[in-house]
Parts: sequence; C-alpha cells; structure tokens
Amino acid sequence: MKKGSKKGLSIGVKVYVVLTVLVIAFFAYNMLSNLGMEEAKDSIQSLSNTYMKMQECNEAVSKNIAEARLYSNLIMFMPNQEQALELANTIPSYIELVDASMAEMMEYAKLVDNAGLMKALEDYAAQTKLVEENILATAKSYLAGNQTDVAAGNGGLRELVVVLQEYQNVYTELLSECAASDAETGVKSIQFIQQIAIYVTIVIMLSIVGVILITTFFVIKPAKNATRHL
Repeated sequence: MKKGSKKGLSIGVKVYVVLTVLVIAFFAYNMLSNLGMEEAKDSIQSLSNTYMKMQECNEAVSKNIAEARLYSNLIMFMPNQEQALELANTIPSYIELVDASMAEMMEYAKLVDNAGLMKALEDYAAQTKLVEENILATAKSYLAGNQTDVAAGNGGLRELVVVLQEYQNVYTELLSECAASDAETGVKSIQFIQQIAIYVTIVIMLSIVGVILITTFFVIKPAKNATRHL
C-alpha cells in the first residue's frame, strides 16, 4: 500500500508539474505576443509619421520655390522700384526655407532606407538647387542693376522649373508607392503574429486537454478500478 501510494503521488506530482508548465507557457507566450504586437504597431505608426513628414517637407519645398519664382519674375516687371528691391531682398529667405525642408526630407528618407526613393530625392534635390541658383542670381543681378542678366535669368528659369516638376512628380509618386507598400507589409506582419498566437494557443490548450485525458484514462480510472477491486 505504501509503495502504491508513493507511486500514485509521484504520478500526480508529474501531472501537476506538466499542467503548471503548460499554463505558464500559455501566459508567457501571450505576454510576448502582445509585446510583439505593440512593437509592430509602434513601428508602423513611426514609419507612417515619417512618410507624412516627408510629404509635408515636399509641399513646403513646392510652396517656397513657387514664392521665390514669383518674386523673381515680379522684380523685372514691377513699376515700383522700392517694392521690387524689397522682393529681391526677400528671395534669399525663401531659398533658405527650401534648403531647410530639403535637408529635413533627406534625413527622413534615411530612416525609410529605400534606395530607389533616395535616388529620386537626390535627383529632385539637385534640380531644386539649379532652380535656386538661377533665382538667387536673378535677384543679385537686379540688386546690382544689371537688367540684362535679370532678363536672361528669368528666360532660363521656366525650363529649369519644368524639369524640376518632372523630378518632383517622380519622387512624389514613388513616395506614395513606398508608403502604401510599407503599410501593407506592416499589416501583414501584424496578421502573421496574430495567426501564430492563435496556433500556439490552440496547441497549448490541446496539450492541456491531452494531459487531462491521459491522466484520466491511464491513471485515475485504473486507480479507481483497483480501489473497487480491493
């Protein structure tokens, strides 16, 4: 009787240990799964914010280039010389804003780490620099009283801006495509984590049920039969 009770106690302890391990594994995996889910969501949100900032910078570049270009055109035709001088002196401030927005956009592009997008942005930035140089040169020529160079600068500006618009369109389209692609990848990663969590939960629950069934049919039931026989 003592040997049997010790053996039964040993089997019972093993069963409890197995069940305890499975339950702990279940809760531990759920905790890790939730952490992974939160990290994935934070990553997607951060990437989304990065793309939004890049688009804001792109719009700022367009706006300030348009303002600088307008002033560059106006200074040649404006009858009021004082106002024309004021516009010419204002142009460099808009160029500084363009440079700041472009530099910020470059930093965000590094975070995205997409070679194609970075190349499109570099081409866009290079053409933007040519437009800036033309506008600044026109403003300096006007301040120096050189009307011939002012007219020449305005004459060449249109072609530069047309090319700039092409580069900007390529970059903007690629930016939208990259944002959509990364968003889709992020959603798929979250769905994958959710599926794995479901599968692991099912496996653990089935394991717990299996241990209970095995214990019932191979330990508890024989023990009851043996007790009745005695």
